[in-house]
Amino acid sequence: MDRYLASFIDHACLCYHEARNVRHLIKAGHVPPGPFELLRTLPTNTFDAWQAMAPLRSEAMASGTAHSASEIFTKRFGLSLDDLAQLYGNPNWRSGGYGGNPWVQITAAVVELQSAIEDGDDATASEVVHFCLRCGTTRARSARSWSS
Repeated sequence: MDRYLASFIDHACLCYHEARNVRHLIKAGHVPPGPFELLRTLPTNTFDAWQAMAPLRSEAMASGTAHSASEIFTKRFGLSLDDLAQLYGNPNWRSGGYGGNPWVQITAAVVELQSAIEDGDDATASEVVHFCLRCGTTRARSARSWSS
């Protein structure tokens, strides 16, 4: 199952990376800023934000398990993947060019991938990884090439 760990970490990182766009919901008064302050510390530029997360991805990879990697992201941002899924379910995202409702499914899939890895369920892990790659996000396909 270690072969899926890098994919889990990249996709979890993408979920948090995209969630930095919560700033738009905060600016519009749709969500309170408090719970999302740590996400808002990420740079607004896509590439810069991904690069800023490189040490976190490295730490998550060194942790060796999906559970501990997930805890590293949760500790850094004060929000779990489940919290992000709830954030992405906010109807005020609408169909903007960032964040939003499509990420509910992606984030739920990443949570499912974590469970599959932890349970040793190779078939489900493979299926979920392929789903994540089909979601249409170029970043998911090129996450490795962005890594520093």
